[in-house]
Amino acid sequence: RNQLDLRNERDHLDRFGNNFAPSSDTDFSKISFPTPLLADANCLVEDYEDAAPMSNFLYDDSEEGMKLRRQLAGPLLRAFLKMVFMDNFVHSD
Repeated sequence: RNQLDLRNERDHLDRFGNNFAPSSDTDFSKISFPTPLLADANCLVEDYEDAAPMSNFLYDDSEEGMKLRRQLAGPLLRAFLKMVFMDNFVHSD
């Protein structure tokens, strides 16, 4: 039941926003999360995040696509390792 309560999702989005807020020791300024606007147990309203889905980058095998994937790999890996080892908080859906 707890997983179905969308207020938990709101809390997780808030926590990720705080965990990835720009600071002096890390630069995650390009990582953003939707801002929860309204939440109750059955409904979550978020602002619109104007971004490209990660899947857009997985299927471009051109030279330019592979170059972009290499550029994305480092920051994404650092963000994942931060979630696991520094924040001890991973949410994946």
